[in-house]
Amino acid sequence: MATKLILTVVILWIGTIFVMQHQLSLGQLLTYNALLLYFLTPLENIINLQSKLQSARVANNRLNEIYLVQSEFSKPRMINESYQLNGDITVNNVNFKYGYSSNTLKIFL
Repeated sequence: MATKLILTVVILWIGTIFVMQHQLSLGQLLTYNALLLYFLTPLENIINLQSKLQSARVANNRLNEIYLVQSEFSKPRMINESYQLNGDITVNNVNFKYGYSSNTLKIFL
């Protein structure tokens, strides 16, 4: 970014001197300035590509580390025993809601 700015200022400074000495027209100066920007933009993109590649490499290494971590969750145990309930189950004043919204489920028995 700074390189583009410095080169643009230098071209305009030198070009202004040539225009004032009638060695260069104003249109030619603007053309040289535009050509300079057309050449510098891809060059700047190539220079910035190095930092993007480095960031991608670091992100790839982090993802690989995550894939290699053992899971902390164990497989659920299967319950082979059966339980017999004796008696009744009573449900009173049950309600449910998501977050801070209004109640989704209301049961009053």
